[in-house]
Amino acid sequence: MFEGFKVPAMYVAVQATLALYASARTTGIVMDSGDGVTHTVPIYEGYCLPHAVSRLDIAGRDITEYFMRLLLESGHSFVSTAEREIVKDIKEKLCYVALDPVKEMKAKPEEILKEYKLPDGNIIKIGNQLFRAPETLFMPANIGIEAPGVHKMIFNSVMKCDIDVRRDLYGNVLLSGGEGHSFSPLTESCSPQMLFLLPPGGKKNQKQNWSQV
Repeated sequence: MFEGFKVPAMYVAVQATLALYASARTTGIVMDSGDGVTHTVPIYEGYCLPHAVSRLDIAGRDITEYFMRLLLESGHSFVSTAEREIVKDIKEKLCYVALDPVKEMKAKPEEILKEYKLPDGNIIKIGNQLFRAPETLFMPANIGIEAPGVHKMIFNSVMKCDIDVRRDLYGNVLLSGGEGHSFSPLTESCSPQMLFLLPPGGKKNQKQNWSQV
């Protein structure tokens, strides 16, 4: 391949490291959530810390499938491959992370209902399914998977690192990948849940800088 295409050089890098570079930083923790898997990757001065990487086998595909189930329960059936693409489009355009899911569930239907125009011109109205699907990232048990949510994954990854670098990691959290920036306001939801996990003495002085790429 190198001879045929005359490739002068090749560089292989960790995706999370490149995402952090794209945010003009070399130290931080990256939550990279794509279609099939979610990772939390601590990086210090450009070097990945592999012993502290965490993995969650929940990502975009799982959220889409769960969203399809929730829509079916509310009377909207999407089963074909083409219809699955419609569900993905709804997810990407309308789904969001609730800052307070319990409060959101108690809200009046008209306060959270959103409309989506189907390719055939029909309009459907969707309610709490829009935030219940992404909530899977924080509550994997919703789809029968016993694993910590992404906020706990970030916390656990940082705690596996040397105590001297933890403050810098907590202070630079980057969300990347398709699911990392699909849902608003994911950063606002993660941050308070992360602070809740910190020891009492660490909450007061810990500054957090969350961003998405």
